[in-house]
Amino acid sequence: NDAYDKFNTTIQQALNYTCPLITTRQQRYKKHPVNDPTAAELKQQFLRAQNLYHTSSSEEHKRRAFLLKKEYDLQLRKIRQDTNITKIAEADNKSKTIWHIINSERKTKTEINQLTKININGQDTSDPSEIADYLNNFFTTTAEETIMKNGNIDKQQSLPAPSTDLPNLILTQTCRQEVS
Repeated sequence: NDAYDKFNTTIQQALNYTCPLITTRQQRYKKHPVNDPTAAELKQQFLRAQNLYHTSSSEEHKRRAFLLKKEYDLQLRKIRQDTNITKIAEADNKSKTIWHIINSERKTKTEINQLTKININGQDTSDPSEIADYLNNFFTTTAEETIMKNGNIDKQQSLPAPSTDLPNLILTQTCRQEVS
């Protein structure tokens, strides 16, 4: 046990040194609620118009929903601008407040890593249906090809031999008196 404990301690120290445990906390996105009755009413109008468009698929309803969405977005933008102006006016450190507002408004750059080209049998293709067919074929045949390469061709399953030392089970009919 003593040798095992020393060995275990050595391994744990080596692992902790090479792969330290990193604890992280995700920062919560603080969404500031909008307490403006005009914006709330515009949002409700937009949602009603959008639901009407989804149920009817009418071009007129689509245009109305678009216009209400635009009006709602402009109202939110105006509210956000007014809020930022009052924050800057009331701040002790205006420069810090301005940079805080700029950084909170900035959108993070997200890289979209899409598969646009793939080499299929020596030819580069960007046709999505050909790429999908190739990948589907690749993933469906990989298991069979691996079995063939490893030499495990025998697909017969061996069933366990029936045990002969078990007594036969004999079932007979019963009546209500035996059950109760």
